[in-house]
Amino acid sequence: MRTSLELDRLAVGPPRAPALFRLSLCVPAGKTAAVVGPSGFGGTTLARTIVGLLRPHAGRILVREHASAPERDITHLPPGERPVGFVPAGGGLLPHLTVAGNILFGLRLRRRTFHIPEPATDPTITALGLQPYLDHYPRLLTDSVVLRVALARALSRAPEAVVVDGTAGAVGLGGLEEWWRRIPQHDRMTLLICTTTPEVAWWTDHVKQIPTRDPETAPGMDRQ
Repeated sequence: MRTSLELDRLAVGPPRAPALFRLSLCVPAGKTAAVVGPSGFGGTTLARTIVGLLRPHAGRILVREHASAPERDITHLPPGERPVGFVPAGGGLLPHLTVAGNILFGLRLRRRTFHIPEPATDPTITALGLQPYLDHYPRLLTDSVVLRVALARALSRAPEAVVVDGTAGAVGLGGLEEWWRRIPQHDRMTLLICTTTPEVAWWTDHVKQIPTRDPETAPGMDRQ
C-alpha cells in the first residue's frame, strides 16, 4: 500500500506558546521529506505528535492511500492504531533486550494479530545487515547499528509511514539514506525526518525549512 502523510496547520507544544504553529506539509506516497529547523525548534515534539505520543494543540494529521482516495484523519488515534512507525532520537532501544528482542518488541506493540517472523530470516533484517548482531545488547552497538535496529523495530509494525527524530544530530544518521533504500518496501512507504542538522536531510525529496523566529512576533501566532 502506498500512503501519503499530510500535516494540516498543525500546532504542537504548549497551547499558549506552541513550538510549531500552523505547520502544513504533504509527503506523497513513496517519497521522503525532512523538517529542518534550529536547535529547540520543536522537532522532537513534532515527531512524537505525529506518532501519537503527544497531542497537537490544533490542526490535523492525515494519511491518504492514493490521490483520489478519501483522507483518513489519525490526529486522535492512539499510537498502536496509527499506520506510522517511529525511530526516536538516539534509537530508544531497551537496554535489557538484545537486538532481536528489541525488534520483536515492536511487533508485540501491535493491536492486531500477526505471524511473528524469525528475525534471522526476515528480509528487512537481512537488508539492514543485522543478522550478526541479533544476540547483542545495545551497549555493544555502534551508533550506525543502533539506528538500523531502531529502524527495523519501527518497520516490524508494517507501517505505511516512518517518522525519524533526528534532533540528536548527525551521529548515526549519516547512513540513513543507504539503509532506507535497501529496505525492500521503501518505495511504498513515506519517510519524514525531523532534524536540526541539514546534512541529515540533503538526500530527501523535499525539505521544509523552519526559520528562527521570535515567538512574540511570529506571523499567525495567536495571542490572548
